[in-house]
Amino acid sequence: VGNFMHYISRFLGGFIIGFARVWQISLVTLSIVPLIALAGGMYAYVTIGLIARVRKSYVKAGEIAEEVIGNVRTVQAFAGEDKAVKVYKEALSNTYKYGRKAGLAKGLGLGSMHCVLFLSWSLLVWYVSVVVHKHISNGGESFTTMLNVVIAGLSLGQAAPDITAFIRAKAAAYPIFEMIERDTMSKASSKTGRKLDKLSGHIEFKDVSFCYPSRPDVAIFDKFCLDIPAGKIVALVGGSGSGKSTVISLIERFYEPLSGEILLDGNNIKGLDLKWLRQQIGLVNQEPALFATTIRENILYGKDDATMEEITRAAKLSEAMSFISNLPERFETQVGERGIQLSGGQKQRIAISRAIVKNPSILLLDEATSALDAESENSVQEALDRVMVGRTTVVVAHRLSTIRNADVIAVVQGRKIVKTGSHEELISNPNSAYAALVQLQEAASQQSNSSQCPNMGRPLSIKFSRELSGTRTSFGASFRSEKESVLSHGAADATEPATAKHVSAIKLYSMVRPDWTYGVCGTICAIIAGAQMPLFALGVSQALVAYYMDWDTTQREVKKITILFCCAAVITVIVHAIEHLSFGIMGERLTLRVREKMFSAILSNEIGWFDEMDNSSSILASRLESDATLLRTIVVDRSTILIQNFGLVTASFVIAFILNWRITLVVVATYPLIISGHISEKLFFQGYGGNLSKAYLKANMLAAEAVSNIRTVAAFCSEDKVLELYSRELVEPSKRSFIRGQIAGIFYGISQFFIFSSYGLALWYGSVLMGKELASFKSVMKSFMVLIVTALAMGETLALVPDLLKGNQMAASVFEVLDRKTQVIGDIGEELTNVEGTIELRGVHFSYPSRPEVVIFKDFNLKVRAGKSMALVGQSGSGKSTVLSLILRFYDPTAGKA
Repeated sequence: VGNFMHYISRFLGGFIIGFARVWQISLVTLSIVPLIALAGGMYAYVTIGLIARVRKSYVKAGEIAEEVIGNVRTVQAFAGEDKAVKVYKEALSNTYKYGRKAGLAKGLGLGSMHCVLFLSWSLLVWYVSVVVHKHISNGGESFTTMLNVVIAGLSLGQAAPDITAFIRAKAAAYPIFEMIERDTMSKASSKTGRKLDKLSGHIEFKDVSFCYPSRPDVAIFDKFCLDIPAGKIVALVGGSGSGKSTVISLIERFYEPLSGEILLDGNNIKGLDLKWLRQQIGLVNQEPALFATTIRENILYGKDDATMEEITRAAKLSEAMSFISNLPERFETQVGERGIQLSGGQKQRIAISRAIVKNPSILLLDEATSALDAESENSVQEALDRVMVGRTTVVVAHRLSTIRNADVIAVVQGRKIVKTGSHEELISNPNSAYAALVQLQEAASQQSNSSQCPNMGRPLSIKFSRELSGTRTSFGASFRSEKESVLSHGAADATEPATAKHVSAIKLYSMVRPDWTYGVCGTICAIIAGAQMPLFALGVSQALVAYYMDWDTTQREVKKITILFCCAAVITVIVHAIEHLSFGIMGERLTLRVREKMFSAILSNEIGWFDEMDNSSSILASRLESDATLLRTIVVDRSTILIQNFGLVTASFVIAFILNWRITLVVVATYPLIISGHISEKLFFQGYGGNLSKAYLKANMLAAEAVSNIRTVAAFCSEDKVLELYSRELVEPSKRSFIRGQIAGIFYGISQFFIFSSYGLALWYGSVLMGKELASFKSVMKSFMVLIVTALAMGETLALVPDLLKGNQMAASVFEVLDRKTQVIGDIGEELTNVEGTIELRGVHFSYPSRPEVVIFKDFNLKVRAGKSMALVGQSGSGKSTVLSLILRFYDPTAGKA
């Protein structure tokens, strides 16, 4: 809005002064403005379209890259690196095609814009000469009017991008307001909902029909009835997709039934206050959703004002204390994003502590133990058995062994409850649906563990697990499963700032060596394009001088200038087209080469490198996209502007020194001030906020986490808590924006002061020289105009300098990937002629590179004879999968050999 008003006021100011002075010239100029605007608009439209296509065609390649990097273990295990690179390269060929077209379009667009400018100037120069000859106005007034109106027209063009920003903002605002003004269930219930004084916990489903809003054609329940007595344990069993978990979602009021009603102690839950209702319910999900904070904070989501005693009691009840007391920081241990630092069983136990700490009257367990191994399952199951006592509990379970002690078991089938009763009652009828489910599971478990006793007698398996957990030694093993130990690396390293290495310009430009022919063509054209500006200024000021001569000389001079301008108009289109096409092809080839090399380099790294948080598949894939584009921007796009401006500065200094060296020296002395002014103006308009995306990272992470765990947030009524955390993260960026805005504004003001004062100095000095007859009006005017144009252009160039420096640092990340030496040396090894297949691990010591302090193997020996099969068993975190990783050479042992 600030920019827009700035430019519009300049536009209005220019035209008002113009019409007040010489309205005839203003009218003629006004007729040209739409042409200039049209040329600019067409160019923007075409290039934006082509750039969008380039990005679209890259999407496919980006997907391939992310998929390959995400499954890098599989790719390396099957030695598929070369194939992956080939597929990626094929996907990139389209971006190259569109990129070349974009270069040509850019050249023609800019060329035609300059062409229109030159043609309109030649018209103006001729028309003003007529006005002066007819004595409508004198040369000076006519000339100032012409300049005024043209600058006004240009500022209208500069305001155009702001208008598109307004249109985009309007489009973006619609969904925002729609979201804010949407009537939600919680808004309605907080106004009208009731709270019950006493709650016993009797739940009843009466003729409930339901289907998910996202799939209205699939009916989940049809006239569904279920009675859950207060204080009893009711288990729901049935095939997957039968709607067991839906019962829990309906009790929590995540969804509303289409018809029928759900009663709590005889009250329809629709009439109850939603927040109060959810506070009475404890929920433990199949996938425990934890937040990226400490264990204590995670448990506090259950009850905001819980004391440390309550937290500890909940942790003891859920058996979480057994592993928390082994951690160095105990309750203050960070669990990582989605609890990645903990193993499945540990996450589940914290989720149970979170449900217990609020001391709920109703407990909902949705397959709380299904994702666990047998040993964790037993300890979690014991914890749950303790907690269920005296509460209304609804259990959803796949494994029937976990629900034998339920008071009532309800079998869900075909959108209804087909049978209810205790385990003994249901199993007594061998043809019932429940008996069929039990038989199926028993058969499956007997096949899989024909050597072990079927997973029926729980006491034995508990005893076994106790013995096993007694043998746990390393803190690492009890702390997490190995697969996850790998992912945690980032938490420790995130705090260390990354130091950017500097890349020499020679190294940067060596990347474009294969396409030097295009570079030479482009450079020559860029220098010509640059030299046009000072020549143009020279022509215009020559015209001004000509207006003060006799009519015949004026006519001759004006004719010469207009013909020159018309020639320049033709040349500018050709020169710009060749320049941008050459650099466009060069840039696209560079991008293609860099991406291919980077992708190939990424895939040749050892697996340990991919374990690091900074090298996740999504980050690497986005680096492939952005780093290559960035390198192209630095090496090709910026060079174009630099070369053009080099041409401009050289030409203008040569012309100015030839015309009048004295005034040129004075103006050059004020250059640092003028240029710093233009730079700060440019930076000021690039945006007050600067780059705040980093500052918003924390806030975005919080929001993403809350939305992906929305059921947990809703079930534990933590909306306000999350909102408060979120708004706390937004304070810092908004403060920074405000301060930056103030600083930018002050600098901009100072810069404008410098610019105007140096213009004043030059004109005053010019008048002194004329008074002493050391210079003519002609030479003073010409050199002044030429130098002003140059200062403008130099400001543009130097405004790129911070970008170039930053670019060099960012390009370092490209070479970091390309130059990295992989730890696994594979290409120079020998090949065996005939492989029998005896595998031996001798005295192997190993710990994951991402967690060197946790020892996985110490003096580990294993021999698998050729042609034999061997099974590895042990509890989670014992290192079974690590053996496979060592055989596949995803990692090398720290000592010993494989």
